Amino acid sequence: MNQRKSKRPHINALNHDRPRLQIPLARGRQVLKEILVVCKVTDFQVSGRLVMKKPRISPLVLSVVISMQVTTLAVPAALTWVPVNSSPTNANLLSITYGNGQYVAVATGGVFTSPDGIAWTSRSSAGGFSVTYGNGRYVVARGSTGEAGGINGYEISNYISASTDGKTWNNNSYSFYCVPCEPSGWNKFVMYDGSRFVALSQDFLFSSNDGLSWQQMGINYLGGNCIAYGNGTYVSVDNLGIIYALQAFRVSGTTRNLNYTTYGNGQFVVVGDSGTILTSSNDSDWIGRGVGINNNLQSVTYGNGQYVTVGSSGAVLNSQDGTNWVSDLSATSSNLNSVIYGDGKYVAVGNNGTIIIAISANKVVTPTSQSLPHAFSITCSSGIVCYSLPMQCRVSMKYYDLQGRLIATLVNSMQGTGFYTLNALSLRGAHVMIFKAGPFVKRELSIKE
Repeated sequence: MNQRKSKRPHINALNHDRPRLQIPLARGRQVLKEILVVCKVTDFQVSGRLVMKKPRISPLVLSVVISMQVTTLAVPAALTWVPVNSSPTNANLLSITYGNGQYVAVATGGVFTSPDGIAWTSRSSAGGFSVTYGNGRYVVARGSTGEAGGINGYEISNYISASTDGKTWNNNSYSFYCVPCEPSGWNKFVMYDGSRFVALSQDFLFSSNDGLSWQQMGINYLGGNCIAYGNGTYVSVDNLGIIYALQAFRVSGTTRNLNYTTYGNGQFVVVGDSGTILTSSNDSDWIGRGVGINNNLQSVTYGNGQYVTVGSSGAVLNSQDGTNWVSDLSATSSNLNSVIYGDGKYVAVGNNGTIIIAISANKVVTPTSQSLPHAFSITCSSGIVCYSLPMQCRVSMKYYDLQGRLIATLVNSMQGTGFYTLNALSLRGAHVMIFKAGPFVKRELSIKE
C-alpha cells in the first residue's frame, strides 16, 4: 500500500552544501515569493542561486535547490529606534540627560522631564543649551551676555539653573572678566566629571559643587563646543578640528567642525561635521574612523557597552568598540542634537521636539495615557525583537521548522498596552517565526548557516 506523501514543507538534506526544499506545487510559487521577500539574513553577506526544477517525486511537489555561501561580517548590531508621538514642545530640543530615575531635556525656551522617555512634562520656561546630572542635582547652562569693561575687555555673565528634582529650578549667574573675547554666545555646555560640575565658557573652565556657586578653574581651555573628562584629563573640542587637552593643542587630522566628545570604555570619542568620528585612548593620538556618511554628527554617548552618536537628518550610528560603526534606522529625518543612555534605553532628542528611543533587550515600557502606542508593530534587528501593543491582548512568538514542528516559544501570555523588547533566539538552518498579538500576525522566514 502506497504511503500518503506529506504536503508540509520539509528539508531533505542530500548533502550539507545543497539542502533540498520540497514544497507542494499548489503553493510553491507563493511560498517562493514569500521566501524572497521575507527572508533576511542580518549581519551576513549571502551569495548563491535559486534553481527551480521540475517535479520528480510527484505532481504535487515542487523541488527547489537552494545553494548559498554565508560569510560573517565583523560589524556591531543595529539598534531598533521608535518615535515618541507625545513630545512636549515643537521647539528644538538641544540636550538631554538622565539621573535619579528621570530624563531631563532642554530647549532654549523650556525644561522638560520624563520618567520613561515617552511621557514628558514641561517644568520651566527658563531653558538652556546643555543639561547634566550629578551629585543629586540637574544643572542647565543657559548662555551668557557681556558688557564692555576695562581695556578692550568684557564683563561676561554666565547664566545657570539647578534643581534637585527636575521640577523646581533655581536660577543664578556668575561673572568673569576676559580680554580679548566675544561679548556673548558662550556658556553653552556643562558636564559632571564625577566629583564636580564643570562649565565651559569662552576659553575658561569653571567648577561648582552644587551647580549654583561657581569658581574659575586655574586652567584655560581652547575649544568652546564641548568638554569631556576621562583618565584624569579634560578634553575639549571646537570648530576647525580643534582638540585641546592638558593646555595643549592636539593633532586631530581634520579641519572639520568638531561638535561633541565623550569618554567611555577607556577612550575618548569625538564626533563632528561630515560624518567625522575620532578616537583616542591617551588624549594625544587621534585616529579617524570612516563611517561612510556625510551627516553632521552632533552628540555621542556611551552606555550599556555601546557608543551611540546622532546628527543631522536623523543620522544614528552605534559601535561597541569605537572602531566599527553601523547605521541605525532612526525613525526620523529631523536633525538630532543630543543622545543619552539611562534606564535600559537610549533616548535622542532633536529639532521640532523630535524624540526617539531605542530600548535594550528584555525591557518593558508602560506608557501613560498621553503616550499610548497607536498600532501593533514588531521589528527584528540583530537579535533584538521590539514590539508595541495598543491594547491588552494575548501575545505569542513561536519558532517552527519547515516541517511545521514547534522549535521554541519565546512568549505566550497576556500583556498590557506598552512597548516591549526581547532577546530573539539564535537558530541555525531554516525556520519560521510567527508573532501574534490580538488580531495582528507577522511571519518571518530565516535561513542561517
